[in-house]
Amino acid sequence: MEAVSFVNITKKYKDFKLDNITFSLDEGRIMGLIGPNGAGKTTIIKMLMGLNFQDSGVIKVFNKEIRANEIFIKKRIGYIPDENILPDYITPKTGEKMMRSFYNTWDNSMYKALIQKYELPNEKSVKNYSRGMKVKLMIALTLAHCPGLVIMDESTSGLDPLVRREVLDDIFSFSRNSGVSFLLSSHITSDIEHIADDITVLKSGKMICISSKNGIMGLEKYKKILFDDIVIDLLKEG
Repeated sequence: MEAVSFVNITKKYKDFKLDNITFSLDEGRIMGLIGPNGAGKTTIIKMLMGLNFQDSGVIKVFNKEIRANEIFIKKRIGYIPDENILPDYITPKTGEKMMRSFYNTWDNSMYKALIQKYELPNEKSVKNYSRGMKVKLMIALTLAHCPGLVIMDESTSGLDPLVRREVLDDIFSFSRNSGVSFLLSSHITSDIEHIADDITVLKSGKMICISSKNGIMGLEKYKKILFDDIVIDLLKEG
């Protein structure tokens, strides 16, 4: 089953256009969504989460069209952003109570196991956490409500290499063991290379390619695209 399906999606803003995007993410697979700033990654994520809607085309999540099935879909999506969105006073203990009240799929055993694995103090508030600890708590809170799709929006940026590798390994294992699909938006190509099954490459609102990680249009092509952008920017700045 397809966890996500975008078919001929177009979205116009005053100074940007997401232009005729088509891709799909199968159940239990990890897709890297990559591209420079302004490529359209955030627009795609907002549409997946029902925060914005396309001008044309069809978006389905779990084979259901988003506009007609918002409540069903949102309950089955997990979201981990690039910045901490938890209130400073939240602890793992109070976070559990909050999330359990929202989701009837909440798995308390899984949550406690993740909190123990990540060595997060139950009574310590988020304001006293390091960047890595905050990300780990958001992962634990997200995975424990048993979503079918998890969207990670630059979530690993700013983490030290050891913590980032631990987080990525856990995501990979969780996907393989539970059948959860992950959409990983990142500009860190090494993260994509480490765990992604497929990649979708965007540039200036257009889809450059969609491929398996090892496909002929994979990461090597993407690195060349980014390199070209860097050269152009340097030339513009004199």
